[in-house]
Amino acid sequence: MKLVLFGASGAIGKRVLTEALARGHEVKAIMRHPEQLGIKHPCLKVEKGNILDLSQVTRAVIDADAVLLAVGSRDTEPPQMIVDAAHALIAGLVQAKIERLIVVPGA
Repeated sequence: MKLVLFGASGAIGKRVLTEALARGHEVKAIMRHPEQLGIKHPCLKVEKGNILDLSQVTRAVIDADAVLLAVGSRDTEPPQMIVDAAHALIAGLVQAKIERLIVVPGA
């Protein structure tokens, strides 16, 4: 499957990424700072993007079989960021006609 992952650099996101790659999926990780991921794999493509930007979300998810969300707010970001990200992500998925969204929350 072609997967798009938002939140690949976080604790949960790295585990989701590792598992998806181990299962043979093609993964596109969308990150604000792609240079920070530090994972290389032939089935991994890392792109710069911002989940809060509707046009970037739409462009990133086109042709995906599923989108994975493992985004959390950090101490430096207000909790409202999660709400804003959800709005942009859902609108982007609708525009790109993507029907599968998997949300992996942290505790």
